[in-house]
This record gives sequence, structure tokens and C-alpha cells, in this order.
Amino acid sequence: MGSQKGLRPEDAGDAAEFVALMRRAKERSGLTYRELEQRAARHGDVLARSTLANALARHALPRPDLVAAFVRACEGEDQVERWLAARDRLAEAAPRTAAPEAPAAPRTAGALAARWFTGPGRVRRVTGMTAVGLAVATAAVLALSFPGDDDRAQRGEPVGADGPVRIRPVLSPGLCLTDGHTRDGRYPSEVAVHRPCAGAEPPVTRLVPAGNGTYRVSWYHPEHGTGCLVVLTTAPARDLLEPRNDCTAGTRFRVERVHGGDGADTDADEYVLRVDAGRCLGAADAEPAEGTEAVVRACTDAPAQRYLIGPSDG
Repeated sequence: MGSQKGLRPEDAGDAAEFVALMRRAKERSGLTYRELEQRAARHGDVLARSTLANALARHALPRPDLVAAFVRACEGEDQVERWLAARDRLAEAAPRTAAPEAPAAPRTAGALAARWFTGPGRVRRVTGMTAVGLAVATAAVLALSFPGDDDRAQRGEPVGADGPVRIRPVLSPGLCLTDGHTRDGRYPSEVAVHRPCAGAEPPVTRLVPAGNGTYRVSWYHPEHGTGCLVVLTTAPARDLLEPRNDCTAGTRFRVERVHGGDGADTDADEYVLRVDAGRCLGAADAEPAEGTEAVVRACTDAPAQRYLIGPSDG
């Protein structure tokens, strides 16, 4: 918004200066915490006023999803990316021994159990906690929204989006986007990978409308419940996607049809899953093979960022 143009989050030298700029943005907007919460809700974001008040009273970096929702409500969509970039820069520069950003859970066995999938290999039983008692993991989450969707009809609805779907890379249509682990073992929790469709379920994949013409990628597992994919923003898993039980923080995708609709293949059209104006979902390798991780990178015309989306056979 016009009155906020002078704020430069990229100039913040540490977390305290970054939060001070957020407080200044709120003051200059003239909006109350309640008004910010209501405005965020209209954008499809969750920005509880108590959570925001606590974050602005601290000197630690707020979570990325909170920053995105706050900036979108306070300054506008066009400012979100620069604030997130500034926040990520400060997070990466912080010493490894620094206290974790609140209210992120510590990386203990119990904390990992709070995520939807845990441990090495395919875990079929949640350890340390019952499924009913699962806590919401609140490590760094990137949740971005998009501009208006007046052209939604021109983009085309994902085929089968009202039920279970299969999301398959166009270069390897025998593979499906599903759960797995990083090939080099650098991250302990399960992330989105490509595996043979014959063994890809569970989890069952759905595209859940998230407002403003966007979707969240939802996974349902009979033992772990429902989770949504979120883009990770910090090392060693930066740009990977992890399922989290808190779907309100799930990353939102604009699903854009690239080919299809000509009647040649009515149950599997070709799409790009766009996270924001410049980044798209794709395979970590130029040609996905079994176990290749899904990543979010700068959008290109590469086939590795194109997917077939159609109803699940299951």
C-alpha cells in the first residue's frame, strides 16, 4: 500500500530489525490486529491476532507463513516476495546454535513424530504419540497466494480435482508424486518424491481448493490422517516439499493447463503447478526416475516441470 513504500526489509541486519520493520509497517497501515486478521482471511490466509501480536513483541524471526500473511494483508501481494527473501536471508545467516524461531518445535524424536510421516523407510505406525494426539509441526513453511483469478476459466480446472488424483511427470508417466525420502538421506522426514504409481497409494492425493483459484496438494493416509504439502525454506531441505498435518499452512499452487482439453486424453491433461510468479513444482532431475525428489525452482519451459493430472485408478 502506498504509505508503506519506504520500508526496506532487505536492509534489516538481524531478526530484531526485521521485526521492528514489521511493527512499523503495522503502525503505518493504521490497521488493528483484528482488521489484519480479517483482511488475511479474505486472502485465504490464517493470521490469528494473538499469534501476530506475540510475533511482533519478540526479537526472533517469525515463521515464513506468518510473514507472508502479514505482508499480504498489510502491504499487498506485490511486496510479499521481497519480505520473504529478506527473512530467508537472515535465517540462513543466523548461527546454527541460535534459538529456533517460535513457536517451532524442537527436533526431538517427539517433534518428528508430530509430523505426518516420520523416521527412515516407510513408517506405518506413528511412534511416541497416538494419531489422535498428533501435534502440529510449525517449522518453516512457505505459503504464498496469488493475484485475482478472473482468467481462471481460461486456465482450465484440473481434471478430477473433485476426487482422488494422480500427479505424474510427463517424462515418466509411470511414476506418481507421493511420499518417500531424500536419496542422500540429508533430511529425516518424508518428503514428496516420484515413485511407481502401482505402489504410490497410500497416501491418496487430492487437489483441495484453497481460494483465489489455487489448490493445496492434500495427502490422506489411513494411519497418519490428512496432511498437505509445504515448501521447505531452510537447509538441508530447502525447496523440497514435506507433508504437514496443518493444512492451513499448506503451500498453495496455481494449477495451469499447458496442453489438453482437445479430447485426445480426457483423464490426464498436462499442467504446470506454479507456487508464485516465478517458481514451479518439478522433478529434481531433468528426467525423473524412481525416488527423484520433487522440488520448487524457478519456472522454465523444461518438461521436468510439467505433470499429467487425472483421476486416480484407486
